Amino acid sequence: IRVNSLNDLIETMVLLSSGVVIREPVAFISISGGGNGLIADSALENNIALSELTESTKEKLRQVLPDFASASNPLDLTGAVGENPAITINSVNTLRNAQEVGFVAFAINTGTADNLLESDFYKSLMDQASQKKDPARSDLLFFTMTSGPIDDEFQEIPHKRKTPLL
Repeated sequence: IRVNSLNDLIETMVLLSSGVVIREPVAFISISGGGNGLIADSALENNIALSELTESTKEKLRQVLPDFASASNPLDLTGAVGENPAITINSVNTLRNAQEVGFVAFAINTGTADNLLESDFYKSLMDQASQKKDPARSDLLFFTMTSGPIDDEFQEIPHKRKTPLL
């Protein structure tokens, strides 16, 4: 394994020590359309195969997403997850159970100490997404698009559910 920076080395060590095996193709989730653009570009640059969602999977996602959302990969859950937690739970489980998806990676912004409301929101998303995680399965991880150290309190939720947070 070759990495390009100290941060990449740390993230790689966290991932390898978690026991998670990433199986392509991957489905990515976030609540940011702009973030999804960055995710798609990064996946392309790093030769990560994205899952081609079947019509059946897209239909299941359409049943839980708001009308204005697009059932695609990367999947933008939209800000509507703040009002309806079922969007997160059902979307993650739909992708985790889809035959065409090998692995699900969920982008989470780790809140900062000066923005507790945002921090609580993202903690809630992690909690919802990992609620029905089968401990025997290792097909879900969270990753942050926020730079800097991740608050210890923020790491508790995925740690308890044995879901890596990179």
